[in-house]
Formats: sequence, structure tokens, C-alpha cells
Amino acid sequence: MKTVNLSKSLLYWLLVLPVSSILLLEITLQTGSFINQHFFTNNHQEQWLTSHLRIVTMGDSNTYGLYLDSKDSYPKQLETLWNASHKNQQIEVINLGYPGANSSRIVANIEEVVDTLHPDFIMVMIGTNDSWTLPITGAENSLTDQPWNIFQWVKSHSKIYRAYCLITREPIDENELKTVTTSDPKQKESAKDKPATIDYKNLHLDYSMTMRSQNDIFNPDENIQKNFGKLMSYAEKSKQRIIFLTYAANKGYYKQANKMTKEAVSKNQYQDFIDISAAFAELQTPKGEGNEYFFPDLHATAKGNHLVAETAMQNLEAILQLNQPKATQ
Repeated sequence: MKTVNLSKSLLYWLLVLPVSSILLLEITLQTGSFINQHFFTNNHQEQWLTSHLRIVTMGDSNTYGLYLDSKDSYPKQLETLWNASHKNQQIEVINLGYPGANSSRIVANIEEVVDTLHPDFIMVMIGTNDSWTLPITGAENSLTDQPWNIFQWVKSHSKIYRAYCLITREPIDENELKTVTTSDPKQKESAKDKPATIDYKNLHLDYSMTMRSQNDIFNPDENIQKNFGKLMSYAEKSKQRIIFLTYAANKGYYKQANKMTKEAVSKNQYQDFIDISAAFAELQTPKGEGNEYFFPDLHATAKGNHLVAETAMQNLEAILQLNQPKATQ
């Protein structure tokens, strides 16, 4: 009889109590998230876990900030503008933009970014380079072509796991963010013969690319639509918030990329979208001329990136329901 009682006691302490405690904690966190989402002005689901939001920006040279000091890129200006006007709701922005990146490279890298950095939001501005670079064969299959297993489900839905990720993530150390590219005139010589990468602590992203030739049979518009669909499906399954942005420029390749972005958003009935180009409707310049908002090749200047950051901030406020403006659609 004593042996039976001892076995029951051990079972209780080693199995029943821990499992029931975990379940109770999960229910408590899920309830808190539901209440915060539906009954308070800030409807970001994890906001009640931490007062500090992390945003990762992914894209090409327009996100990287080609020709500019890092402080003048739109991600850094977004962080600066936001934190100056939202003292009770600070953000940190990690800029993972890379010159020459295409939509295939974003799809290939996004899971590693999420698993390593645990962002609250990812902002994606991509598409213009798909017209002259080739996709990565098979590199992005993991997003949608593999079965969704129990571990992925727990990562996507468990509030305990989410709370752990948010509480344990370390603040950004920008000295450890290294981008190696010859596409930036400032790095052209120092990065020569080095692999095309972004390194951040234990995050290592490959950004090598292959140029298209006239003999390549390839439809860039179909490829962009496919990759946007994969990213949107991944956002839905993983519960990772991904916000798509159009480019500031709306000429040539930029115009076509913006069109593909809007079509993908409409086709997939996707909600997290910011039409940056709308803010520049009266500011466009023909390629080769430039103005205070655009360089001659249509990359945004520091002032142009400031307007991108302002537009993005206004829409983020709407997403978080801080000042209640209507999001740009």
C-alpha cells in the first residue's frame, strides 16, 4: 500500500502538477492576450507582455539605405521618429535590407530571422530586383512545401513560448550587425571577394544572387506573386506579423513591383499593407533627373526616407491603435 501511495505521489509531483501548471499558465496568458486584443485600445496581441516592440525590416537597397549614412535609412529614421514621440511605447528596429535582394531571398531567410530575433513585426519592401535576378532554386521550399508539425504549431500558438522569446531576447547591439556588399559604393573595395551576407550575432543570412541572362526563361511577375503568397501563408500559419510596403518610387521596375505587391495583397485578402507610394504621388521624378526626395536612379534620398518613415509610423500607429488614424490601403 505504501508503495502504491508513493508511486501516486511521485506521479503527481513529476507529471500531473507540472503539466497542469503549464496548462494553467498557458490558459492565463491566452486569456490575457484575448482581453488585451479585444477590450483595450492597443490591439497588438503581445503588447501586454512587454512595453518594448522589435521591428525587423527586410528588403533590398531601398531598405538598406543605399548612398546614405545608416541613420538616414528609413528603418533608422522610423525608430528615431517613433521613440521621440512615443515615450511610453518604444521600438527597436533591426535593418536587414540588402542591396540586390529579391523576393526569393526574403522567403529563404525569413524563418531564420524569426527564430533568431523573435520580432513583433517584420516590414517587407521587395520586388524590383526580381526583374533582373534569378530566384533561389529550392531554397525557400521550407515555408509552405513541408508539413506543419507539432513543434511548429507550438511555436506559432503557445503564449508561454512567445512570452519566453520576448522576455529573453537581448536588446540590439548595432555594433554586431555586419553587412557585406559591393553594391554600396562605400563598401565596394573593402567587401571585394567576400561572401554576400548579413551577420548579426548568431544570425547568418546568405544574400548571394545570380543575374538573369537573355536565355533564361523566367516570369518575374509570377515569381513575385508566388513568393508573396508564401510569405502571407507563413504569416498566417506562424502568427508572425508581416507588413508589406510598396516602394516610394513608382517608375519603371519600381512601378511594376508596386503593382505586384498590391495585386498579391488583394488576391490573398491580406490586411497588413502600407502603400508608401501614395505618399509620393506628387513627388515622382523621371529616372535620371532626381529631386530632393529621389536620387537620379530613383532610390530615396535622406529626405525621401524621412517621408517613408513618417508614412510607416502613421500606419503602425493605426495597427497598434495608438492615435487611431486610418491605415493607408
